[in-house]
Amino acid sequence: TRSASMTALHLLTYISAALLLQLAAGIGLMVWRRHAVARQSAQPGEPEALTASAGAWSGWREFRVTRRDFEDAARTQCSFYLQPVDGGSLAAFKPGQFLTFSLQVDDIAGGAERSLTRCYSLSDQPDSANYRITVKRVSPPPGQPDLPPGVSSNYFHDRVQVGDVLKLKAPSGHFYIDPDATVPAVFIAGGIGKHRCLAC
Repeated sequence: TRSASMTALHLLTYISAALLLQLAAGIGLMVWRRHAVARQSAQPGEPEALTASAGAWSGWREFRVTRRDFEDAARTQCSFYLQPVDGGSLAAFKPGQFLTFSLQVDDIAGGAERSLTRCYSLSDQPDSANYRITVKRVSPPPGQPDLPPGVSSNYFHDRVQVGDVLKLKAPSGHFYIDPDATVPAVFIAGGIGKHRCLAC
């Protein structure tokens, strides 16, 4: 009985120690992140777009396509430059955030237009004049030509031209690169890489 009680006491001690270590690690991480943010805010000359989220608007806002450039010889990747129709300022964004678009696309079945909501990452550094996204045309999967191509990517490539107006929401997304130069970054390929999505 005494041996069993000692074993239970040891087990309780180990569990308590593990919980205390987790609590200490959590507090330490929180303090470190607060200090990192404070250092970032104190650095002179830091781009405002990386330290603030000023200028964000609520709901949809109209943007005009002012330029489109193909980024590859095969013309499968096209960048679209967007400026606000109202002439107002642009919301700041952080590297890795995205824009949400409301598109009116043709129904695959050949019916009337339907509304489609899609998100595309901002693909350029902050610019006070415009946003830029880059869209890769998504074809049917190899060996399956009967499947439809990507709806929104083909809509951008085939239908969206300079002068067209699109509705979009302010930059958002919680997954972005920490602008602190002392923090290492790990990059994972996706999107324009080998990712395939029939809805893209």
